[in-house]
Amino acid sequence: MAYGITAAGFVRKPYTVILEEVRASIRTNVSSDIDLSATQTDGQWAIVQAKALDEVWQLAENTYYSVWLGSADGVSLDYVGGLKGQTRRDETKAVVDLDFAGDPSTTIPAGTIVATEQNVQFETLAEVTTDGSGDASVQAQASDAGFAGLVPAESITVIVSSVPGIDTVTNAEASTGGADIEGDPDYRSRMGESEAVAGSSDFGIQALIAELPGVSVARVYTNRTLAESVAGIPAKSIEAIVEGGVVADIAQTIYRAAPAEVNFYGDITETIVDDGGESHDIKFSRPSDVDIYVITNITKNTKWVTGQETKVKTAVIKTIGGTDTIGSTTTEYIGLGIGESVRTWEITGNLDEEGIVGIDAVEVLVGKTASPAPSEDTLLSIAARERARTDNAKITVNVS
Repeated sequence: MAYGITAAGFVRKPYTVILEEVRASIRTNVSSDIDLSATQTDGQWAIVQAKALDEVWQLAENTYYSVWLGSADGVSLDYVGGLKGQTRRDETKAVVDLDFAGDPSTTIPAGTIVATEQNVQFETLAEVTTDGSGDASVQAQASDAGFAGLVPAESITVIVSSVPGIDTVTNAEASTGGADIEGDPDYRSRMGESEAVAGSSDFGIQALIAELPGVSVARVYTNRTLAESVAGIPAKSIEAIVEGGVVADIAQTIYRAAPAEVNFYGDITETIVDDGGESHDIKFSRPSDVDIYVITNITKNTKWVTGQETKVKTAVIKTIGGTDTIGSTTTEYIGLGIGESVRTWEITGNLDEEGIVGIDAVEVLVGKTASPAPSEDTLLSIAARERARTDNAKITVNVS
């Protein structure tokens, strides 16, 4: 059998073959009747040499696979990304829409600092003036990058930078987009998606939006027909659905990347002024999160390891998307993304990837409510502008 780089890829020489080759070489070059059993000094020396050569073969195999997208990891994956023109996403800061209330015609400077009760701080991105009712809305960005900037709705209530005439602040919706440095699975997946959709204008725009700081996931739909689409997009229009990111950055990217003849559709409008001084209203949308509840019924065998329920939940969250909390560590997974339905077979398949052992059979049930309990065992539909999300508390693991 051929070993090394072959037409079938890299084939590593097994340790057993290496050991037999070392023994054969000794018998050829030293003595044909030498005792190479494992209890003899010469036999032990042969084993030591074989193990050393086996490590060399392992190194050669790792080097071979380190240049491929599907098998590279760590710094090697960064090198692969560099060759493809895609760098690993750095940690990003969460963004949030703030609602201030106070006296009419009060100016709130850009850079005004607000915070949660736990002192997770945010800074406003633009100057804004309250209206006749004393209300004003403005986008803010977390002071620190990472998942720590992801806070729930109505949790930002502290005005750190005192502004005369402003009484209260709050956030109607949770902050979005904050993330730690991109992990290998998400980085690898993003590069794979870019390769798969090369040359498509829709996905080209989507890829550009996804590269923006703070953007966790994006989806672009284009209706090229002369009639409204099934999803409600007007004729000859484009709708970008984006989670996270700064509104102005997203609008600029859409404007620069979209075809000249297209109209823009969405529930967020940002005015862009082109180089000629002409204003353009750029529209896009935010996805609606859909909570997904999951029940996994596992029939175990003797290889089942106690405590693997945590791994099962992680596998489910990685598949669907959402927040995985283990102890004090929180990890955000993109999962399916926007407009992608939940398929139970994908969850089942990911149990193997998490290294979970001892499963004879598994049943996965999904649903959008805790009560009635999840009952869909094949496909749970998600609308075009929705994003499926789950977390540890929404997943039940039954082992019998």
